[in-house]
Amino acid sequence: MGHEWPPAYGNFGDEAAAKTFPDWEPIEGYDDGYPVTCPVEDAGENDWGLVGVGGNAYEWTFEAEGTSCELRGGSFSTNQSEYLHIDNRYRREPSSRLINFGFRPVLLK
Repeated sequence: MGHEWPPAYGNFGDEAAAKTFPDWEPIEGYDDGYPVTCPVEDAGENDWGLVGVGGNAYEWTFEAEGTSCELRGGSFSTNQSEYLHIDNRYRREPSSRLINFGFRPVLLK
């Protein structure tokens, strides 16, 4: 995601979500047009040509040793900049289930 704030692309907690869910705290000045998830193609393209790598659902990742589960990449509900950085590790038990946890399909144009 880089260090831009608000983000230049992705699917995160935006103004569209705040209109749909009045208690939502959006990223000020950011509106991707989707209150929750969006089509992967609409989540934007990063500098390497990867589409959909920011937002929609936190991505489950595993350390090389396979001993720790981590979530990365932010989700449609993310509204804090620290959770959008790739080096952020949001550790959870593998049995954790929420509507904004999942896997990340990635398209290369």
